[in-house]
Amino acid sequence: MGLNDKIAFISPCIAKKNEIDDPNTHNYVEYNVTFAHLMKYVREYGIKGEPTEDEEEYGLGSIYPMPGGLKENVYWLLGDDVFIRQMEGEKHMYHYLEVNKQRIANGQTPYLFVDALNCSSGCLYGTAVEVDIAKTEDAYYAIGKIKEESKINGGRTAWARDLTPNKRLKKLNEKFKSLNLNDFVRKYTDKSKTCKVMKPNNHQLDTIFMDMKKDSIQKRSINCGGCGYSNCKEMAKAIFNGFNYKENCVHYIKEFALEEKNANHQLLIQMQELQERLSSNTNEEFTTLNSTVDEMTKGCENNATESIQISEEITNVAKFAEDLNKSLVQVEDFLSQLEKNNADVINIADQTNILAINAYIEAARAGDAGRGFAVVAGQIKSLAENSKNTVNESDKTKVDIEVAINALLKRAKDLLGIVNSLDNRIQNLAASSQEIAAAVQSVSSVTENVKRYLSELVR
Repeated sequence: MGLNDKIAFISPCIAKKNEIDDPNTHNYVEYNVTFAHLMKYVREYGIKGEPTEDEEEYGLGSIYPMPGGLKENVYWLLGDDVFIRQMEGEKHMYHYLEVNKQRIANGQTPYLFVDALNCSSGCLYGTAVEVDIAKTEDAYYAIGKIKEESKINGGRTAWARDLTPNKRLKKLNEKFKSLNLNDFVRKYTDKSKTCKVMKPNNHQLDTIFMDMKKDSIQKRSINCGGCGYSNCKEMAKAIFNGFNYKENCVHYIKEFALEEKNANHQLLIQMQELQERLSSNTNEEFTTLNSTVDEMTKGCENNATESIQISEEITNVAKFAEDLNKSLVQVEDFLSQLEKNNADVINIADQTNILAINAYIEAARAGDAGRGFAVVAGQIKSLAENSKNTVNESDKTKVDIEVAINALLKRAKDLLGIVNSLDNRIQNLAASSQEIAAAVQSVSSVTENVKRYLSELVR
């Protein structure tokens, strides 16, 4: 045709690679462009075109893409008298070829040609069209409108309404007389040798059927045709040869879903039992925990109260020890004063004793006249000596008292130190008990929250 441009295969399908790579296409087609990607590109770059009213200019595209479009075009150009056989789906085509292979070989079929469609929707729908369009009939409506608008009156083109089929065909041939028909004849590579069909034995078939969850003769004879094969055995053969998969069997999906349902039901029962056990055990455990926490709280509060009371009592003991210490210091002062007084008494006794001696001397000089005075002087001397002895005994007792007081002072100081240390410890114990009580309350609060969350979880 003298074209050097790259040609793109525009299609609603993504399974065109084998056709593009087939040696019989001579690499005319460079790549496949799907409807979805084409429209995305058109919208992204704002590409627009003028509407066409000429079917020839449109590329014979208003009728041909529809299901049976080829047949309609032939009827338009050759009339309704021609006999065309149309089939939809490769399953029906294979069956037709198998049943009529002898007639086809001998040229005994009455058809002008057989129009075999891979898809029931023609080339308007497929795996690579826009999702929103695929859900509607919009493509049929649009192509039908274009089809009617392309047919004109006036006899200028092959799509003139007022021309006979013969005249339409003549105008079409005149329009494309420069083209070589052989350029448009599609040839196919025979790949049958690369796709050899092997026949499984009974053991292999049984293995496949069991894998398809068909464990009975009844299940192996459902023959619903949902997989595209006429019976379950043919499907098993296809799976054996790698042409199909068990997941395409409706019965397998149903059985699989049923097993999943039963498994989920059993799981639900187990979850309910677990929920009941968890709920019961959780309530029991948390009740015990709360009781323990309450007892700990009460114990800590009692410890704190008792510690505070003991601290107050020890404070009183400390005050008593401090007062005792002050009293002992006063006693020591009194003893010091007593020591001074004793010294004064001894001094007086010594002077009195001297006076008594002098009185004795004077009484001796006086003779009989001084005897009475001598007696008095003797008594005074005796009194002075007794006073001196008493003071000496008093000094001795004072020493003993001082030793005892010093020991008491030391012990009072030690007691005061012990009391202060104990008071600090008890105060710390009280503070710790209060902190423990607060911590226990916090634990109790957290426990209640966890219990509530678990209760919500097992509902």
